[in-house]
Amino acid sequence: MTRSQAYRDRLVDALVAQGAVSTAEIERAMRQVPRELFLPGVPLDLVYADDVVVTKRDASGMALSSASAPGLVAEMLRMTRARAGHRILEIGTATGINAAYLSRLVGPQGQVVTIEIDPDFAAGARRGLAATGADNVVPVLGDGEYGAADAAPFDAVEVTAQAGDIATAWLDQLRPGTGRLVVPLTLRGVSRTFAFEPEGDHWIATEQLPSGFVPIRGDGARPQRTVALFPGAAGADTARLRIDDDQPADAAALRAALATPAYRLWTRTTLPGDDGTLSHLDIWLAASVDLYGRFVNVGPIVEAGPGPLGWTPPFGTPAGWDGDSVAYLTLRRSHGLAAGFELGVWAHGPHREQLAAELADQIRHWDRHRRGGPEPVVRAYRADTPDHRLAPGRIVDRPQTRMVIG
Repeated sequence: MTRSQAYRDRLVDALVAQGAVSTAEIERAMRQVPRELFLPGVPLDLVYADDVVVTKRDASGMALSSASAPGLVAEMLRMTRARAGHRILEIGTATGINAAYLSRLVGPQGQVVTIEIDPDFAAGARRGLAATGADNVVPVLGDGEYGAADAAPFDAVEVTAQAGDIATAWLDQLRPGTGRLVVPLTLRGVSRTFAFEPEGDHWIATEQLPSGFVPIRGDGARPQRTVALFPGAAGADTARLRIDDDQPADAAALRAALATPAYRLWTRTTLPGDDGTLSHLDIWLAASVDLYGRFVNVGPIVEAGPGPLGWTPPFGTPAGWDGDSVAYLTLRRSHGLAAGFELGVWAHGPHREQLAAELADQIRHWDRHRRGGPEPVVRAYRADTPDHRLAPGRIVDRPQTRMVIG
């Protein structure tokens, strides 16, 4: 057995044990594909770690492309449901590893069309795919926003970059009635990968999982709006509000609010630890709070560590605001749980007590009536769908689709 195969088997064994690899077909594909052929120069222990490998950054250090963590790759392959003989469209070839897995899943009678916007990555992926004998993969250099109409229809479209909208071309190029779209979307600041299936004249997400990807590039790029709230040393912004939609936010007024003392309200709602429960709360609040985004703090304004005052995690917490006040979720160690947390709300500005109470009430309602239940249902409609044709829920309008978090 080669060192590569030993590393590969150890990784796949771990993914099978944790449930990320859930079918024999995906297990076989992941044991067969030598990932190092797509990540030249990367040490084998990093190639076969269940972690992201960043492969390109911009001048500011922001990741432009990466090889996703193998566990997440396996989960998305399961959601895509690629089978022997299927035709699959992949948006975002990147290193080519995922296309190589799809190649094995669809077999010699199937085909994978994979589109990459970056010429360097397209060339590298071609070399890797050729080295692994993936003759049923058609690499295309171009903007994935427009899909590949000449090769449609597809049994599934799998998007491997963070999208802010669902391109009409992806929906149009699915096989009518059965085609499946797997896409990482940011909705009201919450990042999830959704698997959409047809439901009448629209699409319904039948599966979803928390995830985060490098933002999509090209004509479909939709950058998040970031409102700087608190300046740090040398002009750095240590506290920010990330807003995913065209929601009103007065940056100057919210900065003035955050400069005032915090009103702190603890909810007596506890979490047992890192079990995904907080992610469930995130998307439920996204559907429930009128103005909703993510409060991200990387500086000293919120006390760090397990002390009594609480803190916010670096990946951000749910936040709500009005014209001149802002409230956001915080955590502190729970005295009643060895490894758990109590949820609180801190708020700043003239309406801080009201905003804190409203957000805390939503958290308590979730705790009493929604915790442990199903995720909110997300549906996608074409942009010209009138309101009366939409399912009840929070409407998120985008240029090409109208999404409803129900």
